[in-house]
Amino acid sequence: MDKNGLGLAARFRTVLDRVEVDEGRARAEREARLAEGRAAREALFDTLQGFADATGHLRATRDEDDALELSWRERTVRFEPMGYGERVRVVHDAAVQGEEEVRLYRVPDLANRWVLSVSRRGREMVSPFFDQGLEDLLVDGLGMPRPDRDEQVIAASRRQPPLDALVPRAEPRTEPAEEPSDEEDDGPRRTL
Repeated sequence: MDKNGLGLAARFRTVLDRVEVDEGRARAEREARLAEGRAAREALFDTLQGFADATGHLRATRDEDDALELSWRERTVRFEPMGYGERVRVVHDAAVQGEEEVRLYRVPDLANRWVLSVSRRGREMVSPFFDQGLEDLLVDGLGMPRPDRDEQVIAASRRQPPLDALVPRAEPRTEPAEEPSDEEDDGPRRTL
């Protein structure tokens, strides 16, 4: 038996040294993940700002809270950092206050691709942010027209002649129309 518990103290020291090393490693890994997440969020905001510039119609602004706002006409979609990592809260006029939560986050199983998550009444709908989620967000949040549908409608209208050119005009009748006789009608015909 050790005198005054010195052996027990040494065993505790060994265990506690291992715990401190493990906790330090976990803290460093967590900080690295958070820093990588912040860098990914910053890159996302830069991409969205470049996207707004590329459209030629959207206005992108950054504020002191590191949030990004995309505006079109009188409506805005605001991307706000959530916490210390990568997550982003999305706020827009069309969202139902208190009933809808819109967020962006990356999914490791999808090679860290960004997804748009819309939660309504306990149900979460998730879609890839580029391009489907972003398009839905701009259409719903900013009231922008959906590009593919409008382009298809415009293209179709350019390819087709006007409707009145397709439908012949009815000429006024000068003679009464002949009534079909019962003798000529044999009923429905079958074709083989």
